[in-house]
This record gives sequence, C-alpha cells and structure tokens, in this order.
Amino acid sequence: MLQYPFVGVQVVFMGNPSIKLSCFNLLLVLIKEEQLKTYKVGRKGFTAAYIPVIPVLFIIIFFYECNTTEPIEDIPGRRDYVWTTDTLKADNYFFIAEMWGASPNDIWAVAAGVSYKDCLWHYNGEKWTKSDQWLSSGLYSIFGFSENEIWAGDSYSTIWKYNGTNWYKFKLLTLDGYDRMIINHIYGNTPNNLYAVGAADNYDGSGYKGIILKYNGNDWEYLNIPDLRVSFYSMVGMSNGNYLIGATNFDNESLEKIFVFDGSKLKEIYSGTSIPTLHQINNEAYITLNKKIYKCKNNRLELWKDFSSTIFIRSIFGRSEKDFFVYGDDGKSNIMHYNGTDLQTLYTTEFWFYCYAVFEKDIFVFAEDPTNDKKIIIRGTLPE
Repeated sequence: MLQYPFVGVQVVFMGNPSIKLSCFNLLLVLIKEEQLKTYKVGRKGFTAAYIPVIPVLFIIIFFYECNTTEPIEDIPGRRDYVWTTDTLKADNYFFIAEMWGASPNDIWAVAAGVSYKDCLWHYNGEKWTKSDQWLSSGLYSIFGFSENEIWAGDSYSTIWKYNGTNWYKFKLLTLDGYDRMIINHIYGNTPNNLYAVGAADNYDGSGYKGIILKYNGNDWEYLNIPDLRVSFYSMVGMSNGNYLIGATNFDNESLEKIFVFDGSKLKEIYSGTSIPTLHQINNEAYITLNKKIYKCKNNRLELWKDFSSTIFIRSIFGRSEKDFFVYGDDGKSNIMHYNGTDLQTLYTTEFWFYCYAVFEKDIFVFAEDPTNDKKIIIRGTLPE
C-alpha cells in the first residue's frame, strides 16, 4: 500500500462581506512534517489498515471589523496572551489533522485514528468533547463558511457536510481505475466556489495521481487536469485570483512541488526535496521554505523574509504581516510571534505543535507529546 503524507487546507469567510480589505484578516496555516511513513507521528510508528500518513496541515480564516482608522496591517500585534491547556482523551490512538471554528466558542476538529469514534471533536467554549456523530476513521480536512455550513473530507472517498445540526454524507467519490479518493484539503471563497484537492489511490500501490474537484453550488465534479503522479495536499488563494497548490511525488525519495493554478491549467514553479508550506494572510499567499518566507510574483518565488539566523523552522499563520505566528525549534517547541519588528517566543513546551485555529483575540494549537502520545489543545487569549 502506498503511504501518503497528506496535508489539507481550508478557508472560511465569516462576518460582514462588505468589510474593506484592510479591515479583515484571512489566515491559512499549513504544516507539513517530515516524510513520515506508516502513519508515523511524533517519531513513533503506528499502523492501521489503509490509513495513510498524516502530516499536518491546517488553515484558518476569519473576518472582523476594525474600529480604527489606521489599517490593521500597520498595527503591530499584541503579545500579552494568557495561555491555558486542555487534554484530549480517548481509548485508542488518534491524531488531530485540522481544526476550524465559527468562533472561539464553536470549534470542530477532525482526526484519523484506530476508531472512527475518536475522529470528530467539538469545543463549546468550555470543554472539548468527542462528537456522538461517527463519520470516518480517516478525516483529514475541515472547512466552513458559518456554523451552519461546514465541509469535511476523508481518506475513504467521502465528502461530508454539516448543516448546523447533523453531519451527513454529501458525496461518495469514484474514479475508474482507482480504489479510493483521498481529500486532503478543501478551500473556497464563496459557498458556490469551493475546491477539494487530494489523490486517487489504489490499495495495492499500483498507481496514484493528483485530483482537483470543484463544487458548483449543487455537486462536486472532477476538473480535467493532466495525469500527474502526485498527491495534492494544500491550496491557497493569491491576490491575482490564481491559486497555489502544494503536492508530493512519492517515487523513490519524495519530491515536493508547488503549482500555480488559474482555475483550469497548472504551472509548476517549484520542485525539490525541501518541504515547503503554503499559507494565506489578507488575500496574499506565502510560502515557507528552508527558514525563509516567500511570496509568488509572476509565477516565481520571491524572497520576503529571511529568518535563517533565528530558530524559526516553518509555518506562518496570523492576522497581518505585523501580527503572525511561526514555529521555532531550539531543542524545544516554540510558538513565536512576529510584530513587524522581531520574532519573540511566547510559548515553549516539550510537545510537538501541529494544527491551529486563529480568531480575533484567540489562537488554538493542537500538540502531542512524542514520548507518550498525550494530546493537548493550547489556547492563547488576549485579555480585554
């Protein structure tokens, strides 16, 4: 069986759609760990039938109105967070792949694991609980527009939808010549303009290729793209209306790729063994690669920030170019903050960080202890 490190991404627009560009924040967080094999997480091996590897990926997005005449991107982000943690407990192994929330008091988290009973979680503002609706043991991606319209994708050919009351199976995907479809990421800018990316796979390892689907308001349909021996794992929008898509080719040593997608055609702009991550802040796409952050200009990577002299290792998620977070590693795991001037560590732990959810005054981070598989959700809140 071919093992995949998949990553998903999603975008959510909430609030007043008439808010000016300078008065909303759009966050996309994507984390892609090392090429983990056989569902290997935190350097501890774990094998489950037909459950591919989960590196982590993640994205989050939100709007909020500005009460200042100064553009939000010009205001350095605050750093006086109050940090708390909650422990997630289950009888069997599971791993949170992504989180998405309509508010800090209404957050969903999807997972893959041994039992489908442990793979859908919800936070109500007070505590995290497992949902009593059991969907799949291979949930990889979640994305929503509101508390009543949320999508999820899994590794068993299914796209799910939540209507505010119940989760239900919206679409069972099939494709001639392949055993299953794996949905790693769902992304869109309106309820009738959504994309899902991933891979078509055969259980015996006889073949795989990247797939892109689009939701037109009624149904999900495959887009006609070239047969590429890759798994698409993320997708973010660019300010010019195009998209960046991350992909991995698993032949021999894994080869990482980035494509520009204009809605119909793909153009490869990066190929290498170093692992990039794709993100979005305020309608601008960002790429992290080898301790540097790039933007895409004229279908080329253009250096934006060089953090080579710091402990920054990957990822960028936040509210503006003067208010975002990154991962740092100095022997311990660090949540670091950039305020337009410098990077500063705000939270340190022995746990390894994975997916995030970001709101106006809160951030949520899923983390796991690599020595004992203990799982926690870290919350940082800005006081009033």
